[in-house]
Amino acid sequence: MADYRGPAGLRIIPDTMKLGQQIHQGEFDDGFRKALINSAGDFLGLPSAQINRAITGAQAINEGKTANPAALVMGYEEAR
Repeated sequence: MADYRGPAGLRIIPDTMKLGQQIHQGEFDDGFRKALINSAGDFLGLPSAQINRAITGAQAINEGKTANPAALVMGYEEAR
């Protein structure tokens, strides 16, 4: 379950803080990519959740984790 990040108009605050944490971490990983896209979505009005799902789904298809093309729309999560 995702953490509640407040109303849409205020999401820019926790998303920017998360991006700052990821930059401080110093690695370009999935966490950094998601934080960057979420922050850009807040500033520019982009559909960041859908962009992140599409990238995650494309990575799963490329890595052979799934062959389902719906992963490009729905994203991909590994079974726990």
